[in-house]
Amino acid sequence: MDALARRQFSHEVCGDISVKNLLQIGEVTPEQVISMIKSSGGNDHASSPHHSIAGIEVHVIRCRQWYIKFYFVDPDTVFISVHQ
Repeated sequence: MDALARRQFSHEVCGDISVKNLLQIGEVTPEQVISMIKSSGGNDHASSPHHSIAGIEVHVIRCRQWYIKFYFVDPDTVFISVHQ
């Protein structure tokens, strides 16, 4: 959440960002994503290996009907998707 608060994050390049990454296109603010993450619980979180980058764990938070998918590459936080 610190990366969101400082606005020091990036986005993974992928198709159809207008539907899948509302953070990237400005439809959702970093503050809204912080609020969603804070309202989530342990059962809302899952993780799995990245589909194409070996050694990277992808985190998924599903809460309040939102889907937030991201990973960490030190020192960066990379968002794959933020959508309902």
